[in-house]
Amino acid sequence: MWTDTHCHLDAAEFDADRDAVREAARAAGVTRCVIPAVHAGHWPQVAQLAERHGDAYALGIHPLYVPQAQEADLLAVLQTLTGRSWRSEIKTWVHSTAELPVRPLLTAQGLVIHDDEAQMAQRLGLRVVDGPAGVHIKVVLRGGAAEQAGLACGDEWLGVDVGARGQGDSWRLHKLDDLKHLLGTEKRFTAWVSRDQRLLRLPLTLPAKAVTWRLAVPASRPAGQWPAV
Repeated sequence: MWTDTHCHLDAAEFDADRDAVREAARAAGVTRCVIPAVHAGHWPQVAQLAERHGDAYALGIHPLYVPQAQEADLLAVLQTLTGRSWRSEIKTWVHSTAELPVRPLLTAQGLVIHDDEAQMAQRLGLRVVDGPAGVHIKVVLRGGAAEQAGLACGDEWLGVDVGARGQGDSWRLHKLDDLKHLLGTEKRFTAWVSRDQRLLRLPLTLPAKAVTWRLAVPASRPAGQWPAV
């Protein structure tokens, strides 16, 4: 017994022999197909097709069709899937600057959230690759301490002067996570950066301690049980 988990049987290419193709698949042992919709205009057609053949369907918007999608399409699929309107949530989550209530939503599904200390790259707003020549900066995240200090993609972070005026000595930097140990209790430092064969000194202030979330399923959750939709 087989399940085809992604079958666009509603596509125009099957207009001439759609039912025959489905029956051929069934004869070959494919007892169920999951037919995903690609845009709002396909939802009724996909649902009817799946029900006709005893298959399953998935309502949604394919990434290729997102530019043509409207907010009303998202509201429609949410209401179809859950049986209620999500207009107030979309207004709050999409059209305001308030933080999304991710934590209560996850805990409401029975997940356990552990607060782990964030790595140095996350605290500064960076994506880096450590190497023998220094720390190579791959990405500078918008709004982070690194961007505010003037760090840029492609920079080689070579070392640090600890303290506002380097009173805590100067150190070579090979791994970004070593910065925590080099700074000790100091929050201010100066980054020595190589950019286009120039050496730059960029003052930074280490942001307040940040955390990352680690999700876990409690032991009391029965095996095979997934969070509710």
